[in-house]
Amino acid sequence: MFATIRRHQTWLWALIIGVVIVSFVIFFSPNAQYDFGLGGGNVGTVFGKPVSVEQFQSARDEAELNYFFNSGGVWPSADSAQYGWDRDQMTLQRLLLGRLLEKNDVEVDSSIAANWVARVLRNPQDDSFDPRYYQAFIQRQLQPKGITEKVFENYAKKQIGAQHLVSVFGLSGRLIPPREAEAIYRRENEEVESKCVFFGATNYQDEVVVTPDALEQYYSNRLSVYRIPERVQVKYVAFAATNYLDEASNRLAEVTNLNQKIDAVYTQRGEDYYTDSDGNVLPEEEAKEKVKEEMLSSSAMEIAFRKANEFGVELFNIEPMEAENLNMLAQSNNLTVGITEPFSRSDGPKELEDNQKIIDQAFRLSELEPFAAPIRGNEAMYLLAFHKKLPARFPEFDEVRAEVQEDYINDQSLRIARKMAQTFRDSLTNALAQGKTFEEVCEEQGEEIIDIPTFSRSTRSLPELPDFLSVYSIKPIAFDLEPGEISRVNPTREGAFIMKLVARNPVSEEQLKEKLPAFMESLRQEWAYQAFNQWIAQQYNMANISGSIAPKDTSGAGRAAP
Repeated sequence: MFATIRRHQTWLWALIIGVVIVSFVIFFSPNAQYDFGLGGGNVGTVFGKPVSVEQFQSARDEAELNYFFNSGGVWPSADSAQYGWDRDQMTLQRLLLGRLLEKNDVEVDSSIAANWVARVLRNPQDDSFDPRYYQAFIQRQLQPKGITEKVFENYAKKQIGAQHLVSVFGLSGRLIPPREAEAIYRRENEEVESKCVFFGATNYQDEVVVTPDALEQYYSNRLSVYRIPERVQVKYVAFAATNYLDEASNRLAEVTNLNQKIDAVYTQRGEDYYTDSDGNVLPEEEAKEKVKEEMLSSSAMEIAFRKANEFGVELFNIEPMEAENLNMLAQSNNLTVGITEPFSRSDGPKELEDNQKIIDQAFRLSELEPFAAPIRGNEAMYLLAFHKKLPARFPEFDEVRAEVQEDYINDQSLRIARKMAQTFRDSLTNALAQGKTFEEVCEEQGEEIIDIPTFSRSTRSLPELPDFLSVYSIKPIAFDLEPGEISRVNPTREGAFIMKLVARNPVSEEQLKEKLPAFMESLRQEWAYQAFNQWIAQQYNMANISGSIAPKDTSGAGRAAP
């Protein structure tokens, strides 16, 4: 019996949790919260105090919220690691922050947290708080991630509490002398005028000579670039919500107080919540029809979820467990089985939704474990079965000849462009020494001069820049030059450029008088955060973190503030 339960526990949990999540209860009661049975026990200690499973899960949810708000409204995904996202480390930071708030007796009132939320979730149209946006955030962002309002409130309180800790333990960073602040402001806001000449690789592609021997040698030297990664193919059955709209409609018809529920949702969201494609507020009757359509879609998705789980449980009960069982059971249920084209972890199956869970599940499948629990998509439930695993390999040259030739031409034209840039700079330097101007030399050699908009060290964006330049790439070059001086050849992915510094424009006394006070306060805050980060690092080393939450590698831990 125990072995049977262990074997089917994935399906049981999927069925139990799924029915709760997509039920009418959550649609008609957006504030409803559930305990999904995380159970008791501890996962470790921080400052000697135990961390429960519930506390750990809340901290993990907070970590994802922190990523969401710091990334402009994007939830962490499999690609987030390349941007510094480490879920375990971020979770640990939230746990540490909570303990530090307790140690320092920092308590945040719910009304203060509500004010913080009102500032964060402002209406972008008039910069005011709108309850509709809050409800939309809860329903469209938090609920699909399984994050409760209580966790969000705790996150808000910790963010406010962290500001208090910064004000106390970052105080030393605010003690910046006015003269030093003035010197920094002058340096950061000095503006420069500059020009450049660009040599684009695409202008030299016709000069590239392509020979079979050169292509094969180029391929051999860059074999790892053309390596085909491990790929998989999966069979799948899709339970589309649209297939169950009639059944969902019948279910809605059985709800005796349906109109009252629609009215309640409409009232809760506000009369201007629903708009047409032009942003005009829909009349009440049309808006309520939208509410009903949402209920219908929600109910249809719930039915699809139940159908997928029932099918999955039946599939798991077939002995012996083989991928071919999917075809047999699908045929008996008049369902269509699809097979994806081979796909890797980075590209995903084009036949299914762009869903990271699908990719993750697909790569876990094998002949011994051929099935995965149904995966919820935006418009359907998907059940996957193992079909084929294709190991990574190096392709034969003929398989990738066209790709190799394109890469070779791009590479060689890039080399030519940079060589031409160096030749031009050498002739430019000689001509300038003979008394000619930058403009005269460019005109003689037919090179176009590009005027770069003025910028300073504090400039964060420069939309007027050509696509082949970035403000961050030109700043160190320009501020390393004196007026009239020519830069070295600076390579880019598209070619190379040479810059001339025309002038340096110091900060005016009027600008300094107007802007320095605000800059000084901003600088004090920045330095306060730096001092706070140092304090956090010390606290991390003193926290004596133990258990399964203890980091495996502490060599670089604790250097970032929660």
